[in-house]
Amino acid sequence: GTSFSGIEIFDVSNPSAPIRVGSASTRGSAFGIALDGTTALVANAYFEVGLVAVEVSNPVSPSVVGSVRVAGSPEGVAVGGGYAYLAAGEDLHVIDISNPASPAMIGSAAAGAEAVATAGNLAYVTGFFPGFAVVDVSIPSHPAVLGDVGLPGSGVDIAPAGAYVLVAALSAGLHVVDVSDPYLPVRSGSVDTPGSAHGVAVAGTHAFVGDSEAGLQVV
Repeated sequence: GTSFSGIEIFDVSNPSAPIRVGSASTRGSAFGIALDGTTALVANAYFEVGLVAVEVSNPVSPSVVGSVRVAGSPEGVAVGGGYAYLAAGEDLHVIDISNPASPAMIGSAAAGAEAVATAGNLAYVTGFFPGFAVVDVSIPSHPAVLGDVGLPGSGVDIAPAGAYVLVAALSAGLHVVDVSDPYLPVRSGSVDTPGSAHGVAVAGTHAFVGDSEAGLQVV
């Protein structure tokens, strides 16, 4: 998990009684995390702004092994194919993580990114403006926005589901975006939640939404 000072690791072998077993400072506020093998890639804001690589093969004693500074305010990260995709406010940064001790930023796209998810050669990003965008990352050094669509609210989390992408958008609830044509994404539906939708995950035909007032909502 992430915290305002770094990451924390929990033993969840007994789901009813998770145990904190280790932690690592990222010299900043860890807002997002993704795993690539035994390396945790952390979207780190404030003080040490950028991407931080943490070796977690020994969960009792995780250690920072590398980092790279970027412009913006990183809040979300996704990994795939030896690259990390860092949502950093106004831009989506692509970072080569083939050597976790020396991650290197190789490309950026102006995409209004607060959260990011990947599917094949596409990255889906959401944020304040334009709301939602599809980015072609087939050439990692030259990511390119293919299409975008405005969404009510402010997107803070995102989950692909086949030809659709679900976006948690705080007080605007949960949006469903049709991405069957990546050049022309379309908002195809939405549902309001009792409070603010802060997180979303998909399993089968259900979406699980973390709501600030009502807790877990199943859609």
